[in-house]
Amino acid sequence: MPNLIRALGFSLLIMLSPHLFAAPERLALVIGNAAYAKPLKNPGNDADAMTAALQRAGFHVTTRKDLRLGEMKSAINDFGVRLNHNTIGLIYFAGHGVQTEDNRNYLLPIGADTDVVKPAQLPDGAVSLDFIRGAMDGGGLNLIFLDACRDNPYAFTRGSGKRGLAPMTGGGNDTLIAYATAAGDTADDSDAYGDNSPYTASLIKWMAEPLPIEILLKKVRADVMRQTHGSQRPIYNPEFTQDFYFIAPTTGEVTATTPVIAQDTDAILREARAAYDRQDYDRARLLWQLLAEAGNDVAQYELGSLYSLFTRERNVAMARAWWEKAAAQGNVDAQYRLGSLYYRPPDLDVKQDYTKAREWWEKAAAQGEADASLDLGFLYYQGDGVERDFAMARAWWEKAVAQGNDDALVLLGSLYEQGKGGARDLAKARALYKKYEKAAAQESFLKTSTRTLLIIPPEGLVTETVKQLLQDE
Repeated sequence: MPNLIRALGFSLLIMLSPHLFAAPERLALVIGNAAYAKPLKNPGNDADAMTAALQRAGFHVTTRKDLRLGEMKSAINDFGVRLNHNTIGLIYFAGHGVQTEDNRNYLLPIGADTDVVKPAQLPDGAVSLDFIRGAMDGGGLNLIFLDACRDNPYAFTRGSGKRGLAPMTGGGNDTLIAYATAAGDTADDSDAYGDNSPYTASLIKWMAEPLPIEILLKKVRADVMRQTHGSQRPIYNPEFTQDFYFIAPTTGEVTATTPVIAQDTDAILREARAAYDRQDYDRARLLWQLLAEAGNDVAQYELGSLYSLFTRERNVAMARAWWEKAAAQGNVDAQYRLGSLYYRPPDLDVKQDYTKAREWWEKAAAQGEADASLDLGFLYYQGDGVERDFAMARAWWEKAVAQGNDDALVLLGSLYEQGKGGARDLAKARALYKKYEKAAAQESFLKTSTRTLLIIPPEGLVTETVKQLLQDE
């Protein structure tokens, strides 16, 4: 088998097994509303073009045009009933969209331009984005594309001073919401760009390429901004953390939904690591993703780490999502990294949460992760999210020492020297310092972390008191 794998360039083979995942069913609902009192030019063509593109990408597509309110709600509800945990559901809407003063977004059915004359009538006369999200609830992965920010001719929207759609409230990790332009802006519906809107035309173009969804949407944004001279800026909800391809990249005959053979897992992990080491990040990500989606915790951890460090496409929220999957399976590395992520988030994608940091570090420490025990000691020493407790700091650093962490030697020694968290014991302090001195000499450098220096003076670990302890036999 290894020779066969190498001969195929590490193509993953499809075999029948109870352990394999079935590829998710792809379902799409495409709605194009153009026949308003003042008709729009592009939505009908956009709906047709999008239908064809989605079919090429393996979606079973239901296409509806010029729907009135009841028809539009029924179509969305009927579509939602078909979704389950093993589907990829997509709704595309081209037409008018409006926002209210309370920042709620509504998609307008045909007739709303005459039936809805006041903002207060929108909940009963239009389809809210919340309605769509609710109908899709329960699906495995949901995608919503709204080419619905076209300038509105209705008096009440002009009177409110509102343009386009409202700022995004987020779709969550499993729902992508993509907008044709930024919050409060409007999209072009002229025929200056051909038979399709610039957003839909670019989206269809890039859907034909094997690109991860976040890269695809960046390319769409660049296209549209260039075509509209910066007046239209597509966006999507940043909390979306799933990997998705319209057209999956391939290694041999493998796609992003190809099941993975259990007995080949180790070989695939080795190839992914080798790809990463030679800076072939796309291949590494693909291989890890294939295993990660099949439930392999090591691949989930590695994929999360790739997203946390990847300079070109760094996505901390996605890193967290994959680490959480791995950690839930007991992966100790992921548990520790999650604790560190919540303790000191690298950016605004993750909010600092000392409680979550402590909980994940405790899980990792229970599995023997010495760095987690060390960090828990710091947490209690400094009172981060807990009552400052030197006794708990001492207990955790005792555990870290037992687990083989050298930094914990000098920290624990400092507690015994100062009598913090328990009785002062210079003999124990001396023994711990000497053990640390020996470890440092063997390593030929001081292994002390930055946080250790918050407790030990920065001019050096061996203070005059410590020197005396080391000499006083």
